[in-house]
Amino acid sequence: MGGILYFCDFLVTDTGKYSARYAQYAEAGQEDFGVYKTSEGALVRHHRMNWLFTLLRDFDILWLEQVDDYTMNGNAVRTVHIIARK
Repeated sequence: MGGILYFCDFLVTDTGKYSARYAQYAEAGQEDFGVYKTSEGALVRHHRMNWLFTLLRDFDILWLEQVDDYTMNGNAVRTVHIIARK
């Protein structure tokens, strides 16, 4: 009790590139929408805000910010930063 959580990750991105990747992987029955595999074979999971709020339902959110950013490969993506207290 009383611990602080800092969370930073990618959100589901509604651009053609990501949407197509998410849909292709979801249609294959592998995972939920927002998941895909990179060309290197890494499994990537982008999150929806409602899912994050569900995960953090027992926390008090002290700070939340969404930021337009870029991946290491230069792809546009939206990130979320959350500080929460349990």
